[in-house]
Amino acid sequence: MTTTLFIDHFARKLENLASSSILKRQGN
Repeated sequence: MTTTLFIDHFARKLENLASSSILKRQGN
């Protein structure tokens, strides 16, 4: 199964969302 790949992809998505939200907070 490609469970590890799915988890890795999901983790990267969350990381991107977190980084983008932090950048938005710093911008304001």
